[in-house]
Amino acid sequence: MTASSPRDLALLQRNSRLQIHKRCIFVQMRRYTTQEVAKTIGVGYQTLLRWLYSKQLAEPERMMYGGQNLRLWTKADIARARKYKVDGLLSRKSRKGMRRRKQRR
Repeated sequence: MTASSPRDLALLQRNSRLQIHKRCIFVQMRRYTTQEVAKTIGVGYQTLLRWLYSKQLAEPERMMYGGQNLRLWTKADIARARKYKVDGLLSRKSRKGMRRRKQRR
């Protein structure tokens, strides 16, 4: 991806991390940890892990960092987790699910 003007370059710098090598610009997408994702979508960390372990939610990309195996979530992964949460609330016969169904009508 190349920036055609300084304005385009400034816009890219604000939205993502950049690595400039010679005349090319490489954009690195922001990655999120599992704890950040859990907080973002409004569920507990253990709940999100339970969904991953039971294969109800697809695993995001993993990376070894400092001897630890980290899950790195993209915005698309977060959207998929949020959709799974909302779909689960709508399908369950819990108080939260009933409240959500009434709000949709």
